[in-house]
Amino acid sequence: MDVYATTGDGMARRAEARCTVYKRQLDQQYNLKSKHSRTFFSVVNKKYPTLPFSLRGFEDTTGAKVGVKECMEHELLMEYPVLTDKPNNYVAQFKATVVVQPRSTVLICGGQDLQNKDGIDTDKKIKDDALAAFIALPLWKNEKAKKEKKK
Repeated sequence: MDVYATTGDGMARRAEARCTVYKRQLDQQYNLKSKHSRTFFSVVNKKYPTLPFSLRGFEDTTGAKVGVKECMEHELLMEYPVLTDKPNNYVAQFKATVVVQPRSTVLICGGQDLQNKDGIDTDKKIKDDALAAFIALPLWKNEKAKKEKKK
C-alpha cells in the first residue's frame, strides 16, 4: 500500500532531482555487458537482495552510477523517485505491506505512521456520511477466532 500526502493540491509530481534509492526486481534476469555493471549488480545481490538501498552505500560511486544505468535499462532495479509539489509545499510518502484475510487485516511491515492519524490535518472533508463512518473505523483489526469446545 502506497500512501502519498501533500500540503499542496494533492498532485505529487516527479522532481528533477536524480533518484538515489533503488530496489532489486527479483523476477527479472539479464546478463550485464559492462564490467562495472556486473560488479555493482553482484554487490547488490549480496548486500541488498530484497531491501531498498542507496547509492551512498557503495565505495565505487562511478561504477555504481554506470551499473544503475544499465540495470535500469534492463529493468533489474526499481527506483524510488523523488516527488515534489509546487514550491513551499511538502510531500510525504508512507509504504506498508498489508495482508487482508477473511477475518482480519494484518500489517506485516511499515505503515506505523498510518495508524496514528493525529498529525494529519486537511481542509478536505468527505461529504458521504456512510463513507466517513467507514473510514473512521479502526484500520487494523485483529479478530480472534472463537473455537467452541467439544462437549
